[in-house]
Amino acid sequence: MTKRSKLALLIDFDGTVTESDMGVQLLEAFALEDWKHFEPMSEAGLIVGKECLASEFGCLPSDGEEELARFVQEKAVIRPGFGSWSGAARRTAFPSTLPPAGWASTYAPF
Repeated sequence: MTKRSKLALLIDFDGTVTESDMGVQLLEAFALEDWKHFEPMSEAGLIVGKECLASEFGCLPSDGEEELARFVQEKAVIRPGFGSWSGAARRTAFPSTLPPAGWASTYAPF
């Protein structure tokens, strides 16, 4: 039996892989209702981070997944050097992944 690593590289897409936070750009462009009041609730401890993200992204249209994906493909700018970093990360013994936070299909092309 091989020993599995207890470490993994979890890579944030918004502002790490990309130069800007695509989640915020999606919300600013497509939100059907005010999404900005959830973060202060999270900062005040009224909701946890996961609930904050779910509530924010719940303001996006549920039937617009293709349009949202197209927006990300058109607007996202991959951070210079990320390709080299990603290649180096793949050569380590640690698994690496982009946790999707519920939007895997939107970011799938990357």
